[in-house]
Amino acid sequence: MKRRVRLAAAVFALAVAAWPLAGADRAADRVLVLGFRSDFLDDIQDRCFREMLIRRFHENGFAVVPVMEIESLLQTERPPDIRNVDARIAAELCAELGAGFAICGKINRVLIKGKGGADSYEYVCEAAVFSMREQTFGRTTVSGPFAGDMEQFLNGLAAEVAVRLKSRIRP
Repeated sequence: MKRRVRLAAAVFALAVAAWPLAGADRAADRVLVLGFRSDFLDDIQDRCFREMLIRRFHENGFAVVPVMEIESLLQTERPPDIRNVDARIAAELCAELGAGFAICGKINRVLIKGKGGADSYEYVCEAAVFSMREQTFGRTTVSGPFAGDMEQFLNGLAAEVAVRLKSRIRP
């Protein structure tokens, strides 16, 4: 009986000792979803889109930086502009939040003049993944008609962006 207790205690001690190392490896692969510059999304819509992307990456098995960690960063005295990110800012935010990758980009709406005054819109989304390891951005473009309400549009766009970017995030 004592032998089993000692064995269990030893296994527990090894697990506790190894836990910080496992966390460090996991943090290097975390995904930080930042904002998207846009000519038609306001701050609330951008936040909704970020949260949809976070959910999509989490559902695909990625470790993500939780929304609350990002929001606490935005509540500081000098919040970063997460909708206008270059490589330097992406690297700083990844380092601060313990992420190996940052996702950001821009979404624009393009007016398509229709016959008889039936105009419509198309969107062009340039999504980018910043890799801390390589210190570079990989980009992909998603475009198509703007259909449905805003929530449907953002949810569909988040799904497409997550599919296109997930191969660039695997270590």
